[in-house]
Amino acid sequence: MIFSELALAGMVDTRLDQARVLLRQERSDAAYNLLLTLEKSHGLSAEYNYLLGVASLQSEHFSQARSAFERTILLEPDNAGAHLDLAITEIELKNFRQADILLTQIEQKFAPPEGIRQVIRLYRNRIRQALQPRSQVSGNLFTTRGYSSNANNGTDRSLIELDLGDGPIVLPVGDSSKSSPDSYLDSGGTLNYSLSLGRWYNQLISALQLRNYDELRELDTTNILLGGSTRADFGRHQFEGGIFYSFVWLDGADYQSASTGSLQYSHLSRSGLRLGSQLRLHQTRYLQTPTNNTNQAELSLFASYPFTLHNSSNLLQLHMTANKGEATNNRAGGDEKRLRLAASWINQPAARHLLRLDGFIASDKDNAPYNDSFFGNEIRETNKYGLKIGYSYYFTPKLSVTISAAANRNRSTIDLFTTDSKTASIRLNYSFQ
Repeated sequence: MIFSELALAGMVDTRLDQARVLLRQERSDAAYNLLLTLEKSHGLSAEYNYLLGVASLQSEHFSQARSAFERTILLEPDNAGAHLDLAITEIELKNFRQADILLTQIEQKFAPPEGIRQVIRLYRNRIRQALQPRSQVSGNLFTTRGYSSNANNGTDRSLIELDLGDGPIVLPVGDSSKSSPDSYLDSGGTLNYSLSLGRWYNQLISALQLRNYDELRELDTTNILLGGSTRADFGRHQFEGGIFYSFVWLDGADYQSASTGSLQYSHLSRSGLRLGSQLRLHQTRYLQTPTNNTNQAELSLFASYPFTLHNSSNLLQLHMTANKGEATNNRAGGDEKRLRLAASWINQPAARHLLRLDGFIASDKDNAPYNDSFFGNEIRETNKYGLKIGYSYYFTPKLSVTISAAANRNRSTIDLFTTDSKTASIRLNYSFQ
């Protein structure tokens, strides 16, 4: 900011001396906070607005900086420093074409000296690099060996109480409905294509996963996922949207398809705290039993915060999700309301090591009786709890192994849905680009 220094040196308003000194001491946050308190008394001063713009730009309050420089130019059209710093601000806001227009206007209006022209050329190169499309193909291949204590998602109960209209009776649970443990092998991969252009980042995604059980072969699945997303960065504001479609074959036969659309907004503060929200619409279609089809709407609030602890990098993530689903019947579990709280802690003590801990609690409540022919008019309510821990070791930046273990517990007002499960797995992953 060459013009900035020249302009600051010529300011003589003693009421702004303290802010000017703070800027020269590179204490831009303090200068910014001080100048905000003077807005009512100095709002029509070009000198004040220019100082506020410089403090805002240096402290990364880019939207405030743009407004301040625009007011400065309105009050003092020949302030060359304000014109240049406005162009720099537009670059930080990723408004690259607008910044290029402003740099051209500076060259035409002010005939700057060679030193300033060199600065302009440097920023022009930055603009050209940002506007040049950049594409990349990336993906990964993986294989996982795992064990689940409840592979078929069955119940822990051996008996269940049914209400058939003449009073409750107790019946044994069939073997196929009881929880069954088994080992499995996952294999598959992803292939992605990304294109970035200025503030926009676009991605096409495809994935394939095959799961084969040792004993419960009727639960073998093949899953294909196709979709795309786009993200726009406006300084500290980020918008993202995506559409995805998946298809599942169960034991070689058509089973279900699902489509999902999502919109997301997040804001990144200077401290690194990111706050955001997401709206997701999800539709599931069961090809052989269409009465189980479901539609779901989900709203999530989330926060993430990076920090350093004992010389290691950490990331804390929190999610709160409210979900409402509708279905022809409840048997697919989609006709319900859900509230879910989740937290994740990611720790990277060294370049080759990564630890991750995830946990959640959720409460599901059906909108109507699950099946009044068997369970009467009782509304099913289920509390769910889960905990997962994982450790990854990176042999190289592309090749890694992950060991993980998880436990889940469901407690329901209908005994059939009171279940426990434990899983353990080891995964080998290779990434490429």
